[in-house]
Amino acid sequence: MAGVVIFTTGASVSAQSLADAARRAEEQRQQSGSGTPSFTDRDLAGDPAVGNGDAKNLVLTMPLIQQYLGARAAITRAIAQSPDVARQMRDALIGAGQQGVDGLERGYSAIPALVDGIRSARMTVRDFVVTEVAFMGAVGVLAGKLPPPPPSAKALNSNIEFLKQHEPDIAALLKDAPIQKEQPR
Repeated sequence: MAGVVIFTTGASVSAQSLADAARRAEEQRQQSGSGTPSFTDRDLAGDPAVGNGDAKNLVLTMPLIQQYLGARAAITRAIAQSPDVARQMRDALIGAGQQGVDGLERGYSAIPALVDGIRSARMTVRDFVVTEVAFMGAVGVLAGKLPPPPPSAKALNSNIEFLKQHEPDIAALLKDAPIQKEQPR
């Protein structure tokens, strides 16, 4: 799953650096042919209430982001070992449809390589998917892809501020995270 962050050192400068990182990750994913399947802000544009309640209430922390990115790295390694995992992930994303977190969790739980990779980062599949959706929701707002949340969306507003405050650390983690390269055909 390809996710990226946006932040500030001055408002637009930091948001721009993470937006650039997000664009680079998306370009690399597209250049890699089949690429690593991703759950992005585009997937969050549907009804946010459908199956995403846990993600709407999750407050991100640096240890959680580190676990999440560790799981993503393990998933990338699993795809490198078996390109069929990428197809299975795409199928799970498509199958999740409007089921949100619940559907994606069911789909990913049926892929042993994903379950193993996620568990290697000491996360459950549910925790991974919920973190992905919460993370990408905040990134989507910072990138201007999703509308600003209302003040009542306390967790999302907190996550946006968290990403702004920890921009250099998260950008470094994202930079060091492996991106899947094109597999021989």
